[in-house]
Amino acid sequence: MTSTLQAWCSAWTPQDTRSVSDWASDHVTIPGSARARKFDPMASPWLLEPLQYFGDNRVREQVLIMPTGAGKTTIFDVCIPHAIAENPGSILLAMQTDPDAREHMEDRLMPILKACLPLDPMLSTINRHAARKDAIIFPHMSLYCGGANKNNFQRKSVRYVFLDEAWLIKHGLIEEARARTHNRWNSRVVIVSQGGSEHIILGNERRSTELHEAWMRTDRRELAMVCPDCQALSQWSWKHLLYDNADGEIDERAVSESARYRCPECMTEFADRPDIRRQLSSTSTYIVTNPNALKGHHGWHAPAMAMSHERWGDLALGWVRAQAAMRTGDIEPLRIFVTKRLAEFWKEADDAPDIVLGGSGYTIGDYMGGELIDNEAHRFCAIDRQRDHFWVAVRAYRHDGSSKLLYFNKSLTIEAVRDVQTRYKVIDDFTVEDAGHMPTEVYADCARFGWIAFFGDSVDGYEHLRRGGQPVKKFFSPIKKAMSPNGKIVRYLRWSNEKVKDILFNLLARRGAAFDAPDDIDDLAQKEAERYSQQIRSEVKRDVVNATTKAIAQRYVKTRRHNHAVDCEAMTLVLALIKGLVGQSIETAE
Repeated sequence: MTSTLQAWCSAWTPQDTRSVSDWASDHVTIPGSARARKFDPMASPWLLEPLQYFGDNRVREQVLIMPTGAGKTTIFDVCIPHAIAENPGSILLAMQTDPDAREHMEDRLMPILKACLPLDPMLSTINRHAARKDAIIFPHMSLYCGGANKNNFQRKSVRYVFLDEAWLIKHGLIEEARARTHNRWNSRVVIVSQGGSEHIILGNERRSTELHEAWMRTDRRELAMVCPDCQALSQWSWKHLLYDNADGEIDERAVSESARYRCPECMTEFADRPDIRRQLSSTSTYIVTNPNALKGHHGWHAPAMAMSHERWGDLALGWVRAQAAMRTGDIEPLRIFVTKRLAEFWKEADDAPDIVLGGSGYTIGDYMGGELIDNEAHRFCAIDRQRDHFWVAVRAYRHDGSSKLLYFNKSLTIEAVRDVQTRYKVIDDFTVEDAGHMPTEVYADCARFGWIAFFGDSVDGYEHLRRGGQPVKKFFSPIKKAMSPNGKIVRYLRWSNEKVKDILFNLLARRGAAFDAPDDIDDLAQKEAERYSQQIRSEVKRDVVNATTKAIAQRYVKTRRHNHAVDCEAMTLVLALIKGLVGQSIETAE
């Protein structure tokens, strides 16, 4: 049979009216799957209902909010070949970036399409120029695959839109992608993502992110457990996952080995065993929590503990570690856990930091002679160099991460700065100077006194290697060396401005270990604008557009002229992170 005749015959093949998942179990082969090479509907039972709804043309938009490792990409693997074969219409698949899209097309999607028997007649008739790394032009439709950017969305008219990891998509582009359907009666938008931010700041306005708005419009279906003992239906919730841990230090073994899940109705506790997790996962079902949803808009949410391959003990360990970090002011591990493991939306605190000062019960004079605070571990001196003066802070930390500010004021000469350092008995290795503004002069100071030069950066972290070669990220770089103007070697490092200041403002808001300041700290200031209490409130987080990539990211921006207290306190925090006194700055590289 000729290829032309074969294509003509396939066009008259009756439509397969089985469910999408049943169709896929016969025709879809998934390369590199961790759970099943041939599509197995029961390998990811939490995806069955979303797949079933994909076959219903009354559905306009599907939103899946699920954790990392949930197999969200399987939605694309199944729905795209099904749409091409059984319910055709042009398709736009948007990944995070153009390189991500090309890799996905070459390594995953094309092998799936080539192995799909119903598509064989269609693929065999197209010429080699019609199959590219970013598109396949079939006679009856087109498949486009590209990064989530405006260039890829423009001049496209499609029936289906698939958006991957929408929490990373620039604000405004989800709506831009929707518009590519041109309101067809049978159009479909499918959005899959982990949890993301609930709000975004545009200009001076705080509003919902596009992903959160899309979710709120749906019927918000939550995965619920069917208790094998009492048959009660209850939404999977982190508050029902239990573990044992004594007060004080984290007993990781006890947490991991004691993890279990409890039915909130009959109080039966289920052990963390693969067979039990599989049973509970396979019998779970979705419940609608928003009956007033926009017609045709459906959403599904499932947390990691509802998935059979996720050990509850590992999740419990992640939670207790995040809680421990939060107690020292580092909220980043908790944000990661909430968005990636629980697949929930993260609600940022109001951008203006809620800083609490006063009532510490000590004065500057109590420590002017270099006296130690109770249970002191280390003390640090941070210097913010200006053109004709310096700002200097000295803070002492305890092993539990709590600390006391001992000094903050302006010095007019480098000799006066050195006097503060020696009077408060801070060693040279724990004295740092900000080199971002005047690096040549700072290098000269560091060469003269043995200090370390600090550079604040906009990056989120720096790669370090553990023993054994495992890469990890920290909020500061390894210490490096450079040549000073007088030919001497000086030490320097870079630190994450955003991540360290996140910790700082959490500590200042009393969300973590005590971060005290003398009750009379403002008395040292010569002008009101130079007071510590004014300067420490001089930065807020705002959404900033990258001039090159046009991506929106949250960055700290100045709201007052003098922000030296913020910079100095952030630098003492970097030293506390290095010494392991504050936060959980180590994040395993993914």
